[in-house]
Amino acid sequence: MKRILALTLLIATLVACEKHDGIRPRFESATVNGTGNIAYVRLGDEFRVDFSAVDNGDLNRVFVRSVKGLKNEKNITRTNFDLAYENNFSLEGSNGTGSASVNAAGAANGTYRFVFDVFDKNGNQGISRVVNVIYQDTARNSRPFWNVNSVNPDFQPGTITINVNRGNEIEVDAVVNSNTDLERIKIEFIGRDHNIFSFEKELPGSADFTFSIVDDLLDENGELIPLLVPVTAAGGDTPLLFSAVDANGNTGVFYINVNVLF
Repeated sequence: MKRILALTLLIATLVACEKHDGIRPRFESATVNGTGNIAYVRLGDEFRVDFSAVDNGDLNRVFVRSVKGLKNEKNITRTNFDLAYENNFSLEGSNGTGSASVNAAGAANGTYRFVFDVFDKNGNQGISRVVNVIYQDTARNSRPFWNVNSVNPDFQPGTITINVNRGNEIEVDAVVNSNTDLERIKIEFIGRDHNIFSFEKELPGSADFTFSIVDDLLDENGELIPLLVPVTAAGGDTPLLFSAVDANGNTGVFYINVNVLF
């Protein structure tokens, strides 16, 4: 009787070990529009998610979802029109890939992060991958709309990127227009692990239909606030995001990809 009991316990242990082998599946890549860091998407652009995952045994699925706001973004503005995306990809075997287009029609302007999670058939979950996304609906409609006159250093032809050394100033001449009273302006240098710089200005009153970065970006003493690349900024691509929110919660965004040099 003892031998039978011991054999039963051994079989149960082996089955348990087989079900949970302790080895996590992993992503070889997880991207939005081909980038694993931050993607800039405009109305009408191709917008897709892609991934490649591996496991020592059999994969089960990959789950991809959108979340409003970036991880380190302050005071995220949510609306009823935020981009909501969820997709389960069923997988078989030790290697799996997936791709899908994302329909952003009607989605609110702003920032999102796409979270990729992978699971195998042994009950293990891999380490999540996150890709940041800034989405801009460029149509002139009820949301606030940015009119950009100039950016110094100049944009490179055909890109959204400027090259700036740490400690140097970025000069932006832009005006936001709105059909409804503007509620606040927000400007952020958004790092991957922390917010490099964040400034928010409330716009109380009933006559705030326009805002100029050149004329109206003032501190409490009435002094113009310079847009400096912080000396603590990491090298490489860093988004500089301008957001304007009206009294109805509609958001208009304008962004610059700043390539931080030494």
